[in-house]
Amino acid sequence: MQYLGIPSIIIICYLIGEISKLLLRKKRNYKYIPIIVGISGGILGLISYYISPNIVLNVKEPIIAISLGIISGLASIGSHEVIVKLLSQITKNQEK
Repeated sequence: MQYLGIPSIIIICYLIGEISKLLLRKKRNYKYIPIIVGISGGILGLISYYISPNIVLNVKEPIIAISLGIISGLASIGSHEVIVKLLSQITKNQEK
């Protein structure tokens, strides 16, 4: 059970980032998405700590849960970049 917390936060933060992209609309506002996702991850980490400390790697302190949530939220941005790069490579290879 303790290994499901981090991937869950990453997936939820990824979805929050995609929703933020739809709501912000202008590309110049996309610079705020990492902040939104990081804060969301911290909040999710804290919520999961108080619901069940075992969910987020069995942490003992709430500040550690917040830190792991923020890191997980920012990891969702990295996973988004990987997905975008892979899809662009696939479409580039199909065009050849």
